[in-house]
Amino acid sequence: MNKWILSFALLLIVQLLHGQSWAELNKQGIAQLKQGAFKEAAQTLEKALTAAETQFGNKHDNYQATLMTLGDAYNGLNTHDKARNCYLTLLQIKKDIKKDNNIEYANLLNQIARSYVGSKNLIDGEVYFTECLNSRKKIQKETHPDYIRTRHELADMYKNAGRFDKAEQEYQAILQPAKDILGIKSEDYVEILSDVADVSFGRKKYEKAVEQYETFLAAIKAGGKKPTEIAQTYTNLADAYRYTKNFDKAVVYYNEALTATGENDPKYVESLNKTIKIFGEMYKGEDSEKLLVKKGELIKKSKGEKSVEFLQNAVDLGDVYLGMKKNGEAEKQYRNALESMKGMGKEKDPLYADMLDKVAKLNLADGKKDAAEKLFLEAMAQRKVSLTEKNPEYTKRMDSLAVYYEQDGKLEKADSLFKAAMEIRKKVPGVRSPDYASSLNNIGKLLIKKDKFAEGETLMKQASQIYMTYYGGRSVEYTKNQHEMADLYYKAKNYTEAMKMYRKVLELRKPLGESNPEYQAVQQQINLLTEEMNKK
Repeated sequence: MNKWILSFALLLIVQLLHGQSWAELNKQGIAQLKQGAFKEAAQTLEKALTAAETQFGNKHDNYQATLMTLGDAYNGLNTHDKARNCYLTLLQIKKDIKKDNNIEYANLLNQIARSYVGSKNLIDGEVYFTECLNSRKKIQKETHPDYIRTRHELADMYKNAGRFDKAEQEYQAILQPAKDILGIKSEDYVEILSDVADVSFGRKKYEKAVEQYETFLAAIKAGGKKPTEIAQTYTNLADAYRYTKNFDKAVVYYNEALTATGENDPKYVESLNKTIKIFGEMYKGEDSEKLLVKKGELIKKSKGEKSVEFLQNAVDLGDVYLGMKKNGEAEKQYRNALESMKGMGKEKDPLYADMLDKVAKLNLADGKKDAAEKLFLEAMAQRKVSLTEKNPEYTKRMDSLAVYYEQDGKLEKADSLFKAAMEIRKKVPGVRSPDYASSLNNIGKLLIKKDKFAEGETLMKQASQIYMTYYGGRSVEYTKNQHEMADLYYKAKNYTEAMKMYRKVLELRKPLGESNPEYQAVQQQINLLTEEMNKK
């Protein structure tokens, strides 16, 4: 009898120790999870799960609770496969014990769906979201906040995957219920407004997106909580206004994005770039200048004056000055860029040759032809090293230098360069390429300028055939070539052929619409030519 009592007491002590061990481990794991110490929480909860199974068995509520918490810890570590294994195991347990028709079961389905989305498995994510919604519909009804939130998550999954048609369908289904049930000041409703606008933006329905983003911002002002991505919303709204050609509004919201982002945020420079770009489209040089100077200061602090970003900003600032006709300031920026590149050992970078070209053109504009030619030649020599002769950009720059010589009246030098470029193109990319056609076209026009019309016409017709074969008979490239030929016939006073070509070009430009400036320009040339022909 005494032995039996002693054995029972020992067994009871062991069980109490096991119970205490699970309770302590479980409590510790939950505390670590709340603190965001996911790795430590997972390690502790793994031990707690083993202890729970030993003491209670794998169907007990304590075992199930620990399994759920362990899944959450794995999710915090982004080890979604491990998390899902926990949830799926728990799902099977609930099915086995006939507890698959309650809120806990629906919540579990929700967690499994999220874990699939976290693993980029959207097909299974969709399956479990749908199953969760069906479960909530039975238990909580479609008007329950949990149902609305789960459907919101499903819509978010579609949106983030670029399936905007499905996303729009889901958002529209919950927009009014969210407003009526959760309230217009609820975070859920406000976020849905933003999501609906994002979908319209993603589908390039910019006018609709503008209206929806404005509704979203009005809801925020009315007392809703600001979402964390408000800066991105301002940027999207600004972009939408820009695409609808409302540049003034776009500027307002780009500036809002800058304010919301803050200078220490990595996205601040990105917002600056967009604002600078739109100022360029609006021809607001002074505004672009101010922002580029500010951007330069930020880059200087974060990455230094010898960084590629600082260098490119100097070039962009030079381009803005050039657009503002501040040639002296522009040249200063370009020369600073050249010096910086020398200091960085980047003379072989194609950008270095581009800077030489820019300075050369400024010298040419100031009448300094000799200095300009020297810089153009230096740029070509740099390109020969950095690009090699087989690079298409190299032959394009040869053409540019040849055009300079042609405009300066140095036709033989121009002819030599055009032909050199053609010989390179004959090998790479070949005689059927549009680049080779460009050489034929250039040499043809030069021959006509040298009063060798028949020879020039032959080459330009060859170029026309290549353009038509390569791009098609209604392409921009072919149309441009035909327009050039019409102009040359007109200058040669071959009015009959010129009229025939102009009418052909007018027909090719017809799809642009009769109000299009390019269409009207051709029509005007036809009218002038008609007057000339009538004089005869």
